[in-house]
Amino acid sequence: MPPPEKLFIYEIEGRVYPPDDLTGDDFLGCWREGDYSYLFFGTPREESVKAWVATQDGARYSSESVMNYADWEAGQPLELFYLGQIGTYFLVSGLAMIFGAMMTRFAVRLMGKKWSFITSLALVALTAIPFYFIRPDQMPLVYTFQLLGMFFAGINATLFWAMVADTADFQEWKYKVRTTGVAFSATTCAQKAGMGIGAAIAGYLISYFGYDPKATVQSPAAIHGILLLISLIPAVGLLLLSCFFTIYGLNEHICKTMREDLAQRRGQELPRA
Repeated sequence: MPPPEKLFIYEIEGRVYPPDDLTGDDFLGCWREGDYSYLFFGTPREESVKAWVATQDGARYSSESVMNYADWEAGQPLELFYLGQIGTYFLVSGLAMIFGAMMTRFAVRLMGKKWSFITSLALVALTAIPFYFIRPDQMPLVYTFQLLGMFFAGINATLFWAMVADTADFQEWKYKVRTTGVAFSATTCAQKAGMGIGAAIAGYLISYFGYDPKATVQSPAAIHGILLLISLIPAVGLLLLSCFFTIYGLNEHICKTMREDLAQRRGQELPRA
């Protein structure tokens, strides 16, 4: 349908579902984010929205914003939307990750744990790069690369914890001291520290690019910064990380020798216990 000249956006506190009498030809869509809902119209509907919201339990009218359509999504063709689709997006992403985890054993048989981990890490990076170039109206491509990325992420996440367990076995094999708890707790601590540092860096970068949390429309620089933060920047980090992991020393031959020696050692110690 032809886009309107103006967008009239109504912010409502609470997750609401507009009735039929509000979803006429001028109704463009409903965006639900957190505990808020945003109704989009092509004509002013403030009084009608206020009257309807007043009848809804747990909902409160917040504000009206008016903007030029050309400022919305860089003037891309407007289609009726319900961002309940985001739920579907995350659902299929999670299922792709689970499927990837299930396929981990086949990757390990083909390449071993170390190179399966490195390869999956690099492939996650490569599936992030296209997001920088995909246009807003190319949703099939968004889903394609998201599903591929989550599939490889499922393999990577599964192998990560398997390799932590191998590290604990290596400690016992070489020093005859079992430190599984230390290995896993140190890894978890490092993860939490990394997530905190990573979030701080992301927050700094998005501020540097000019993101304004109170703005109805972000500047082109801020939009470009957000695009970089979900595509090229994480891709570079993941590719560097995959290179660093090439120095990881526990290959399949060492792990096989280690498991056999530990099994023999434990078998000898068992009668004395």
